[in-house]
Amino acid sequence: MRRTQAIVACLAVCLGLPHVFCADEKKDEFFTVKTKNYRIESNVSKDYARAIGDLMEDAHKAYSSIFRKVTPKVKFPSIVRVYRTRKGYLKFYKKLAGQSGAASGGFFIRTREGGQLVSFAEGQPLSTMKETLYHEGFHQFLASRVPNAPIWLNEGLATLFQYGQRKGTTLDARVIPVGRLRFLQKAIKENKTKSLSYLMDSTQMDWHRASAVDQYLYYCESWMLVYFLAYSSKGKYRKALNKYIMLLHDGMSPLRARLGAFGGDTYPLEEAWKEFALSREPSPMYVCKENMGLIAVLVMVYQKRLNKRYTDIADFRADILAEKLKGWELPLSGGGKVKSSDLDQIRTWFHCPARHSKGDQPDYLFTRDRDPECEYPDIVCRWHKGTELHLYWYRDPADNKLKPDIIDERAGDRLGLKVAP
Repeated sequence: MRRTQAIVACLAVCLGLPHVFCADEKKDEFFTVKTKNYRIESNVSKDYARAIGDLMEDAHKAYSSIFRKVTPKVKFPSIVRVYRTRKGYLKFYKKLAGQSGAASGGFFIRTREGGQLVSFAEGQPLSTMKETLYHEGFHQFLASRVPNAPIWLNEGLATLFQYGQRKGTTLDARVIPVGRLRFLQKAIKENKTKSLSYLMDSTQMDWHRASAVDQYLYYCESWMLVYFLAYSSKGKYRKALNKYIMLLHDGMSPLRARLGAFGGDTYPLEEAWKEFALSREPSPMYVCKENMGLIAVLVMVYQKRLNKRYTDIADFRADILAEKLKGWELPLSGGGKVKSSDLDQIRTWFHCPARHSKGDQPDYLFTRDRDPECEYPDIVCRWHKGTELHLYWYRDPADNKLKPDIIDERAGDRLGLKVAP
C-alpha cells in the first residue's frame, strides 16, 4: 500500500496536483479555495484544492474562447467538489441524484447551492479525472450561459474540451483522439450517420432512447461537428456557430436558432462536414497513447505466459516479432482487431508518430524508476515537444488489479522528478 501511495503521489506532482495521501489530514474536513471563477472544495488538502482551481481556470479560458460574447444569464456559484475517496463521492452522488453513481468518475448537477461539479481522487486514474473535470466543467460553464442549449452542442463541446491538452496555462482543444475518429469515419463510409438536421434538432430523450452504439455515434458526430464549425477552413463556419450560440443565448428555440444560423438546407454543410471528418488524422499524441496501451496489454500477457520480467523494450519487441506467442488478438479503439501474425502493423506500435522513425529501434523506453518492485514496466515516450508521455500502473480498488494509465508530463520532468508548479 505504501508503494502504491508513493507512485500516485509522484504522478500527481507531474500533473500539477498534490498527492491524495496525507496522513495528518482530517478525512471529514473540507478545504475551500476561491478562484476568479470557481469555489473549490476538497477534503484532500488545501494545496490540492488550489491545484484543482488552477486546472479549472485554465479550462475556463478555453471555454470562454468559444463564448467570448456570451455572458452568464443565470448567476450561481461554480462549485467544484473533489472527494478524497470514491466512497465519499458515491455517498454524495446518491444523496443528490437518488441513485448509484458506481459507473461514473464525476458529474455536474444544479442544486440550490449552485452548479456543482463533483469527482473523487483516490483510486481513480489521474488522466480520467482530468478528462472528467474538463468535460463536466463545460456542462457547468454552459448551464449559466445557454441553459436551453441542445444536447448535441452541449455534449459536442464538452467532448471537445475533454481531450484538451494543457500547455502551460492554456488548454488546447484542437486534438483528435484515435478511437472516436476511427468510429466516426467508419460510420460515414457505411452511411450510418444521422443527418445534421436530425442531430441538431435531437432532444435529450432521443439520445436516452437510442442504443448504446447510437449514443456513442451521437457523441462522435457532435464532437466532430463542433470541431468542424469552430476550427475548419480558417474559421469559415465560426461565424455561423457564433450566431447559433447567440440566438440560443437570447432565448430562441433550438430549431429556430438552427434555421437562423445555418438555414433550412443543411445538406451542403453536411457534405462539407463529412469530407472534413474523413480527411482528418488522429493527433500524434493520441496515436502514441494507443501504441503504449497496446504494448502494455501485451506485456501483461507475455510476462505471464513466458515467465519473463521485461526490462528492455527491444527485447520485448523481438519476442513479439518472433511470434513466441501465437493466436492472440487485440481490439483497436474505434473498431477492428490486430492478430499476432499482423507483424507489419505491430511494428508501427513501437514508433512514435511525432518522430517519424521507421527503423528497428523502438522509440519508447521501459523503466521501473518510479517503482522498482512493480510487476510490469512503465513505458515512456519523450518525442513530443514540451512534454513526455508516461504509462504507469495503478491498482484499481474495484477489483484490486494493476491497470495502465497514461499521463502527459511537463517538459523538464523526467521519471517523477519534482518540478515547480
